[in-house]
Amino acid sequence: MKFPDSIDEILKEIDITLEDWPGNCHAIASQILKLMPIEGMRLCRGHWYGYIHKESVYKSRSIQQHTWLELEDGRILDPTRWAIVNPKKPHLYIGENDYYDEFGLFLKQKSYFPTLGKVNYPFLDNLKSLSLKDFQILFHDTKIPETEQGWQNICYKFDDMRQSEPWSIENAEDKYRVIQKIGLKSFIQIDMWNTVIDQDKVYVNPFSNRFYEAPKREEISNARKIFLIFNRFLCIEDRENIEEELDEFGYSLERDLWDSLNNIDKFTKNMPEITLENLPNIDGMIDTLSVIASELLGKGYGKELEVERYARSLGVKNKKELSILMETFGNRCSYDLRWY
Repeated sequence: MKFPDSIDEILKEIDITLEDWPGNCHAIASQILKLMPIEGMRLCRGHWYGYIHKESVYKSRSIQQHTWLELEDGRILDPTRWAIVNPKKPHLYIGENDYYDEFGLFLKQKSYFPTLGKVNYPFLDNLKSLSLKDFQILFHDTKIPETEQGWQNICYKFDDMRQSEPWSIENAEDKYRVIQKIGLKSFIQIDMWNTVIDQDKVYVNPFSNRFYEAPKREEISNARKIFLIFNRFLCIEDRENIEEELDEFGYSLERDLWDSLNNIDKFTKNMPEITLENLPNIDGMIDTLSVIASELLGKGYGKELEVERYARSLGVKNKKELSILMETFGNRCSYDLRWY
């Protein structure tokens, strides 16, 4: 059974009147998860940081808490986005992760301020109670620190771990269990905890008696994916000072960046058979974009995470796949574009 492409059909299934949808994103998404399951779909909670219409129920025009769904292939399925961006035209959004910040991690990283000197971490004593076995599970280290500086480093690693996307953590379930064991579960956000431990709260029931078929994804080449990533993040809309940034290493926004992006757009849009290996290097566009990407793509607090999430919604499953794409593009001009 195909998942409906209109709000009207969804209304019949979840039995919540359209007037009750604006400002009620969590309930609507939860009902769809429960009553209209797509295999692998999950409930996501975080923030919307994109455009907010002046007639939206969200009066503040600032970042808003929001709930949506994510398909197994990384695309966003958001039944209430319309209530934020265009309240007079209800529609179902299925597409790229453009302004969705699950767990609030991007906004946290974006507002990060580095600390200097010693930090009084509130979880230090709990970490010091770790057995050697549990210490190895958490930090992949066979030696417990013997100095104050060593424990400061361990606290920093723990702080970074607890604020990372669960799927980016190796053996996340084992680590979360250890964290619970030493009394630090409260330092893990509940939505992250549920994603790893209590998955029945956020994932579709695998034993549902019926499943909907996910809307078909438009197949695009790896060359097109690279273009979309560059076009999304190497632009004045995303980096307001990009003209000055480009000028620092001898490039022009219009002459170099725009011309190169326009060329790669033309080839990847009109010639779907084009690959990263045979993409024409018109006017040195691959060289130009490789240099610019190495300097600017993912640079800035939170930007690396934002790029990875956007890429995932294009079908680039993880950091490793993204790195392979970037390396393949950079290798065309002997430029190292490894992502991690």
